[in-house]
Amino acid sequence: MWNCTHLANAAILPRVNEICRAAGFEPPYTSTPEELMVADRMWEDPIVKETRAAREKLVQEYGGDLDALWEHLQEVQKQYQDRVVTGQPKPPITVRRKVS
Repeated sequence: MWNCTHLANAAILPRVNEICRAAGFEPPYTSTPEELMVADRMWEDPIVKETRAAREKLVQEYGGDLDALWEHLQEVQKQYQDRVVTGQPKPPITVRRKVS
């Protein structure tokens, strides 16, 4: 797992950005949770906000009945089978450990 020791590290980030630009890519915006804090509130992503509002609307439409909501979502998924993305499972990682 990458964390502030790696990608968001202020000492490393300029070099990462330089390498990206040299390869013809615009580097991704990288930040830490602390940088997103505004007046003790996390920054609100408009897409996350919209997704949560849609979820709340669906929950209300089904009166909080999660089983009924699940059935509805399964039916919607069947209707749009061509839009469902399924990834291939990744093979397990084998780690060789020294046994003493």
